[in-house]
Amino acid sequence: MRRKLLTAAARVLPSAAFARLHCLAKLGYWPDLDAPETFTERLLAKRVRDRDPLIALTADKFTLRGYVQERLGDDYLPRLYAVVESAADIDVTKLPSEYVMKGTHGSGWNRIVTGSDLTDEQARALAAGWLASSYYWKRREWAYRDLTPRVVFEENLLPGKPIDDYKVFTFGGVARLIQVDRDRFTDHRRSLYTPEWRALAVACEYPLLGTSVSAPARLDEMLWAAAKLAEPFAFARVDFYSLPERIVVGEVTHYPDGGVVRFEPRGFDLELGRVWGEGRPVAEAFLAP
Repeated sequence: MRRKLLTAAARVLPSAAFARLHCLAKLGYWPDLDAPETFTERLLAKRVRDRDPLIALTADKFTLRGYVQERLGDDYLPRLYAVVESAADIDVTKLPSEYVMKGTHGSGWNRIVTGSDLTDEQARALAAGWLASSYYWKRREWAYRDLTPRVVFEENLLPGKPIDDYKVFTFGGVARLIQVDRDRFTDHRRSLYTPEWRALAVACEYPLLGTSVSAPARLDEMLWAAAKLAEPFAFARVDFYSLPERIVVGEVTHYPDGGVVRFEPRGFDLELGRVWGEGRPVAEAFLAP
């Protein structure tokens, strides 16, 4: 019920008023967007006020590809098989048996295909729904407001195998935090690490991973790539996949969890806001024992 009310409110309230209501409903406090201190307050201030065109360009999963090519080269992207703006243009017979289908103008519009288990009719129906939708109206995230609706078909990086997501939080182009997501579609768990790969005693939206995670083999390269891509932004989260032979950029996110992030302990919201504002590492008090 609360989610439906928020969705309805997103369509009628001014952006700043909705941002405050969103934070109150999820985290229980009324955010100060004029003098933001917490991480969520700073994210919401960015969501409401920052209109840098690069934010929209990098939020779009298709135009992001050109940005990554310009900054890093071709080696950091999944192979692109097709891009369409009309569902009628989809022909899955021209695709490999393993691929990922994505809506480029929103978040969470993904379909992992293995063994050619998606027909033309199914793919067109799925694409038609995405193409007719505006993700902007879900949480008023400005980056998605004017994006051209498209669907891309890209390389399935490790068909049939689980793959961890590494999400690098950068502030002013400096990596300060790495989020590791595992089993997103079955038993989603998440842990946080410093760039030196020290675990934090902090949960973020999902339960902690039950075991320690080894640093990815190309951690230094990942941090370098994140810094290159995030350099123009006060904050950006750059997402990667680590493969045996390379790292691949997944996306650039400007408003994680829509800009309202739940941490446990709750005090980490203020701590990460200070990391942003003061340009410093996460305090050692939040490291895991």
